[in-house]
Amino acid sequence: EKEYLKIELMPLQSLLLVFDNQTDGECKTREILQKEVLKIEGPWQAEFIHVNGNMFVRTFNSLNEFGTSEDAELNSFAGTVKYLTEFISDGKGKWLKLEEVNKGITEIYINGEKAGVNWYGLPVFRIDNLLKTGKNSIEIIHTTLLSNYVMSLKQNPSAVRWTTGYQKMPAGIDGNVLILK
Repeated sequence: EKEYLKIELMPLQSLLLVFDNQTDGECKTREILQKEVLKIEGPWQAEFIHVNGNMFVRTFNSLNEFGTSEDAELNSFAGTVKYLTEFISDGKGKWLKLEEVNKGITEIYINGEKAGVNWYGLPVFRIDNLLKTGKNSIEIIHTTLLSNYVMSLKQNPSAVRWTTGYQKMPAGIDGNVLILK
């Protein structure tokens, strides 16, 4: 009789399977996405540091993608965005999950301590040693793709040729920031 193993992976997620006939015991899995403990609310201060050297600051009540927005300064942005806010916690929670990261690279800091970096895949970070009871700070540093900015360079023939047929792409962090058990 054949035995089958069903594996479900999230987009860009990987899994290492080890088959070992020398070890007795049950299969152990690590469940990351568990019960929500806290939704981190705004306001969020967002510091935009453009690749062209310009810098500006905006405040948002919630995190929304900006690459396809009507705001020309935001929808042609390329560079690093530092999202900052403070929140009150009971110190409980094991994981921090970002609902949506629109391409790019994301780093998370809790109370000034690095929780991790995410290039692709599920944006979940281990934070159980970083939370404290009471006031906490979170800094999300997101580096965007260049494509929306390059599309705005209408006087540059190489940029125009490179982006012909491109459409504006969502950029930044979008949705809730959740602390999970």
